[in-house]
Amino acid sequence: MGVKVALAVPATVDVPAGAKKVGVPFTINIASNGTGKARVVMQGFVNCAELPAIPATCVTKQCKFLRRQLAAKCGNPGAGTTLAFEPRPGSGQILVTGKFDRQFGRRTTAARGELRLNKVGRELLVQNRAVSLQTNAVVRDRAGNSLRTLISTLLRLR
Repeated sequence: MGVKVALAVPATVDVPAGAKKVGVPFTINIASNGTGKARVVMQGFVNCAELPAIPATCVTKQCKFLRRQLAAKCGNPGAGTTLAFEPRPGSGQILVTGKFDRQFGRRTTAARGELRLNKVGRELLVQNRAVSLQTNAVVRDRAGNSLRTLISTLLRLR
């Protein structure tokens, strides 16, 4: 007996240059057995250790924004993790996507979605031309079984 929800996320996503809304597409397939509601919660993070330093010669508005965000989020390691039903960044990680949180009723068997990058994620992608995104996902099937997983996706700017 296992979790009867399949979550498909591509390993690599090529993003066209100049795209305003950038996201990682995913597909959810839900088995029909069980009487409860299925739930999927996802959010993407980037490991601070994998990010290159913003060059001191870069003085644009975007560089200043990224320096402030990275100093605030990456400079101070967190105080541990929680066991709540919600993915959260660990120490040394910065949030780069919005949160996808959806419950699925008994009639829904499949759904598609997109985990969109927030402003920090978009600026990191433009600055570095590629971002290695780690997506924490918590999945609960209709029978109440839960699974936590970490999904890696490489976003590349074309």
